[in-house]
Amino acid sequence: MMRKITWVMISCLLVIALLLPSCKGAAEEPAASEEEEVVVPAKDEPVYGGTLTPAFCVQNWAGGPTGWDMVKWTWMGHAYQSFVCDGLLMGDFTKGPSGTGEFTFASTDFISDAAATGALAESWEFSTPTILHFNLREGVKWQNKFPTYGRALTADDVVWALNRTIGFEDGKGRWPRHNFLKAVTKVDDSTIQFEFTDPMAFWGYEIGWGPYMLIYPPESEEAGLDDWKNIAGTGPFYVEDYVSDSQVTFARNPDWWATWTKDGKTYQLPFLDKIIIPIMPDMAARQAAFRTGKLDIYQMGGMMTKRDILEVSPELEDILGSTQVMRGGGWNLLIPWDKEPYNDIRVRQALNMALDRQALIDAFYEGVGDLLYFPLQKSDGPTLYTPLEDCPESIQMQYEYDPVKAKQYLADAGYPNGFNTTITMGVSDTAPDFGAMLQEFFAAIGVTADLRIMEEATVQAMGFDRSFEGLIAHGVQARPQVFNDMTCDHAYNFGGFCDEKFTADWAKAKTTPDIAQRDALLKELMVYLNSLCPWIQMPTGAEWTAWWPWVKNYSGETSFGFHKHNYWAYAWIDEDKKAELGY
Repeated sequence: MMRKITWVMISCLLVIALLLPSCKGAAEEPAASEEEEVVVPAKDEPVYGGTLTPAFCVQNWAGGPTGWDMVKWTWMGHAYQSFVCDGLLMGDFTKGPSGTGEFTFASTDFISDAAATGALAESWEFSTPTILHFNLREGVKWQNKFPTYGRALTADDVVWALNRTIGFEDGKGRWPRHNFLKAVTKVDDSTIQFEFTDPMAFWGYEIGWGPYMLIYPPESEEAGLDDWKNIAGTGPFYVEDYVSDSQVTFARNPDWWATWTKDGKTYQLPFLDKIIIPIMPDMAARQAAFRTGKLDIYQMGGMMTKRDILEVSPELEDILGSTQVMRGGGWNLLIPWDKEPYNDIRVRQALNMALDRQALIDAFYEGVGDLLYFPLQKSDGPTLYTPLEDCPESIQMQYEYDPVKAKQYLADAGYPNGFNTTITMGVSDTAPDFGAMLQEFFAAIGVTADLRIMEEATVQAMGFDRSFEGLIAHGVQARPQVFNDMTCDHAYNFGGFCDEKFTADWAKAKTTPDIAQRDALLKELMVYLNSLCPWIQMPTGAEWTAWWPWVKNYSGETSFGFHKHNYWAYAWIDEDKKAELGY
């Protein structure tokens, strides 16, 4: 009798189990008819929906967006805005590590011009050496939300946004970085024009895929750009919610113009429903969240992060996808160029020789690092980069740890007992320990340094208006265009460096269209600039980006240009894989 009852119960349960999927399907989506074939997606076939939760590389440095207005000129704000707003150009996903692998897209703010493709601009061409036309993409719409409600993008919108950001709306440029621009105008309903004062070899970085050239609508400016609720764009996501010191939530824009083709099938982008970027300044908390699968991606964590995560969870080494690349930049301590005692090159050289850079590499980069990587780096190739061992002795000695010689240089400059200074740094995981080591190195040559750690936005503001005293930390990215940052009145020239020969040589290089001739000029310029010792260059290390295997169509990309993060529009979540791993 018991066996009979058991079989009856099992039969009922089986019937219920078979009926449940049909009931669920009827409630959530139209049921398939008998004639329709139910297609199960292939293992790596794109799937729509899902939420991505990354440890966002910029968030890790800055603790969240610092604003939503492009004219505020903060790169952290630009990074978050890049989910919402498009530029004229962006990185070509099909040429990246998830595509053909021609380009890494591993730098947060630099790509090769050859890696760029059209975004709001479908094509572009020079009609003269100083006139550049961008032909706008047809059918682009603003996001269907307040305050634009899905209206069509116009050439007038693009020109308005560019002129407001550059500063041409009041008849003059806002920042010296755009002093090569004469005008931005509308040619017709589908074409805009940039007019340069002189030929500009690096226009891609400055106005194409580079800093702050994101297009936003006049309605947002009228409603107030300081409020995230008023932000709209043409990009793949819109800001659904922002809780200060907690998280930023982006939701899918179903009307984004971009598509992607895989195996002959074209898909409308993006795939993800949401991206939630948690604001987690504490490194231990981020690492724990990633180890336990609460974070899907850990970007640019560095070798110490890799060590800490894999020491606790060694099994993840065989599970995670990951990339490890040398950083294309790092940070320097910038010096008030025209103030005592820093206006004496012997003082600047002494501060450099006081540093045991290998000790810093061992302490913070797990022994993997580079000394000379700025303003050009090894990956730029021999036509541009000069290795340290091939540089003049005056440069080589700046990277040699020699506190005895450093003290002698200070004495020769008139400071036998050293002097007092400050080190201003942005908040980061390693800032307290890194700053403490710098204090020890400087103390050994008689220089007493007061360490001041502040929010990155505050440090940037002090740099822009040059209100800091002593030394100020500034993130740098090695690339040819960065020479422009060292011109006398440039906004990013925090130290106020100014040299006539450098200015003249850079002016010649940036207007030389022949690549071989231009590279030769830049190669010489790198050596000359370093010979002047305009900064205290910190060593750089390797970066580690890792992701769980349920994140598909992602291979470690960190930017499609200057802090442009719309590459996640191409990624999707494999929920079956996630469940298989127990998450």
